[in-house]
Amino acid sequence: MLSMGSIPNSDLKSKWKNQAELTQEVVARLERLPFSSFQLLVVLAAGFSAFFDYYDFSTMSFTIAPVQQAFGLSSFGVSLLLSMTFIGAFFGGIIAGRLADLFGRRRWFLITLLMVALGSLLTGLSTNYYEMVASRFITGFGVTGDYAVVEAYISELLPSRVRAKAMGIIVGVASSAFLFTALMGVYLLRVLPLSGWRYIFFIGSAIAIAVWFVRRLVPESPRFYLDRGMPEEAMQTLEEIERKTQKGAGRELPQPTPISLTQSARGAGIGELFGSKYRWRTIHSALAYVFDSMGFYGFVTFLPLILVARHFTIVNSLSYIAVADIGTIIGGFGLFFVGDRIQRKDVMALSGLIIAASTFILAYAVSPVFVMLFGFISSFFDQLSYGALSIYLGEIFPTRLRTSGAGLTNALARLVSVAGIFYLGVALAGKPSLQLVFIASSWLVFSAIIGLGGVRVNKRMLEEVSP
Repeated sequence: MLSMGSIPNSDLKSKWKNQAELTQEVVARLERLPFSSFQLLVVLAAGFSAFFDYYDFSTMSFTIAPVQQAFGLSSFGVSLLLSMTFIGAFFGGIIAGRLADLFGRRRWFLITLLMVALGSLLTGLSTNYYEMVASRFITGFGVTGDYAVVEAYISELLPSRVRAKAMGIIVGVASSAFLFTALMGVYLLRVLPLSGWRYIFFIGSAIAIAVWFVRRLVPESPRFYLDRGMPEEAMQTLEEIERKTQKGAGRELPQPTPISLTQSARGAGIGELFGSKYRWRTIHSALAYVFDSMGFYGFVTFLPLILVARHFTIVNSLSYIAVADIGTIIGGFGLFFVGDRIQRKDVMALSGLIIAASTFILAYAVSPVFVMLFGFISSFFDQLSYGALSIYLGEIFPTRLRTSGAGLTNALARLVSVAGIFYLGVALAGKPSLQLVFIASSWLVFSAIIGLGGVRVNKRMLEEVSP
């Protein structure tokens, strides 16, 4: 017998007189749910999008040197190839984000994951530069479209008290992609120096297909159904979530605590993101993500090339990075312990300062020990910050615009990152120290933006943060 106060669908119209009362009921019942094995399944299945985000970009980082040799690419050709992923990401974030607000989170993150699998497969099969450019566009579209939708989905399904903990699990598991790819790259490039890079993409495609079947087990967001005026579907899905949560927890669910929420008037579609209420959030989050992305992807993408420019071999460079990448795993799981205790914006601002300092030191480090040490520090705080930013983006926009806002922010960040990639790869080509100084500067700007303009979101219901 479920102790959840559920209401038969036939009584919905008589029970609730307006949307606000229905929303309060659904939110209260979601907020009281414990974190059971069912929530863990949802977090891992949906949150594997972060793994593919990391896997894909770290794969390009670890394979760009042999790809450059295989296709005889110039510095401009390398930068264009890397940038195509970001251009695809721009369209993926905007299109998938908006469609997920209109047609459902679950439907679109199943589609985008298939695009990730297809793009990775085609990248590995590429026989020339132009095929690879097209494949990178498809992959970028899928990866960012997927991640933007999942950021919102995780926030909507989990209670406010555990959202950051859940993202800590996601980022911790996802961060293993860096170490996994580095070790795999070291092995495959030693055994198959000419074609090993292709198998790295094939493996990524196979993992995406496997996760797609698991992801089919997760439900749609009840908040999405409510926002689209589908109360019957919202209640059916909520009751399914409650049944599976109770089974996973092995105990009766606690009674919902009554809550009071203010119902906000709806804006005029996606233009509401730039209205008086959410304009600043849209601008500040986009700017913060732009500089986060330039710092993060610049570091991940160019560090192997920077080390090679300093006369380290490709294999030794990957070995040093593999050691440093242990910090990414620890940093990702670190959010589990601090994300709900310290304001997300404070975690991000402090992390940005530490990353900037360690990256600046790394710019002039010549010892392998220093490379590994400060690479470890940068990676640790990078993942701590990135996890906080990921859950933050799923919290600061209302349900009706949550994936649109997260998608637009992701898209703008990835697109502007193209300029950073070209600047690092072309204007600063052959200047490894200046490349790292540029990356450190990006983190300083990020820290200032998020520290001064961030929203306080910890342990607040989504409808309180973004009515």
